[in-house]
Amino acid sequence: MDLSSLPRGYWLGDDYLVQLGGFWFRPQFVKPMKRVINHYNPLPSDVIMVTSPKTGTTWLKSLLYSILNRSSKHKLAVQHPHELVPFLEVQVFAESDEPPVLAAPSHGPRLFATHIPYQLLAQTLDSCPCKVVYLTRNPKDTLVSLWHFVRKWNMEKPTESWPLDEATDTFCRGVTPFGPYYDHVIGYRELSMKRPQNVMFLTYEEMMEDTHGHVKKLGDFSLRISISRRRRR
Repeated sequence: MDLSSLPRGYWLGDDYLVQLGGFWFRPQFVKPMKRVINHYNPLPSDVIMVTSPKTGTTWLKSLLYSILNRSSKHKLAVQHPHELVPFLEVQVFAESDEPPVLAAPSHGPRLFATHIPYQLLAQTLDSCPCKVVYLTRNPKDTLVSLWHFVRKWNMEKPTESWPLDEATDTFCRGVTPFGPYYDHVIGYRELSMKRPQNVMFLTYEEMMEDTHGHVKKLGDFSLRISISRRRRR
């Protein structure tokens, strides 16, 4: 794909995003995302966790990995959740135009993560009864978390790297990675209302208020298909 043909939007000094399908992305993620869209064929037992950046991704990865890999949950003590739960567009489809071999596990579902909006993954997700877990967060807190994260890129002048008023403006205009934020959320919210048996929509705030209860709900939801299939065998 010729990235020069895509619209550009500047969001952090000279750092720009490119627009694809109405959403903004850092240029290095466009080709891997296209590989995901073109080549990823989810298994019915797959569990795909989806977030917009800075909405609780690492926390949800840890929880889902522990739920689906109870005998291996000790790995979280020595490996980062991003290693244990790979992003489709960052790790799984990062290098090759050919689809990688995604072998089915001997037990339990495969677990992947992505930031890709539903509007771009619709054909993939609508063609398979896989499980999707979506986590969103109060947009104000999402913006503040993103702002702090970006400031770490330039620790010599953290307050000058991305002024808060500028960050607020770009966030509200939707010109942030994988934004517009609201369109990202609405896409998966509408999908969860249309297919509640396959899509679980959560908020960071609800999980903070009742983590134990939501862990049980995540377990019931994400393991439902694999358990029923093992029983039939």
